[in-house]
Amino acid sequence: ELLNGKSEDQIASFRGRNIGIVFQSFHLIPNMTALENVAVPLELAGHADPFGVAARELEAVGLSDRVTHYPGELSGGEQQRVAIARA
Repeated sequence: ELLNGKSEDQIASFRGRNIGIVFQSFHLIPNMTALENVAVPLELAGHADPFGVAARELEAVGLSDRVTHYPGELSGGEQQRVAIARA
């Protein structure tokens, strides 16, 4: 989608729907499971099924067997994949 000629509000809306950010420090919430860490931003965005979407995103990054684990129980690579699923 071309953004030329779009208003700032339209660009902000596009960015919010289509662009995710993965920080070098993953900023996972330590007392929430991988599933909850991915679902929270979806809930805040008003998704109808945030936990279903979160489960699918975690499956897409190969973590369907780790959804109930907390960040401290995940390897660095797994934490990174949770952050990617959340983005």
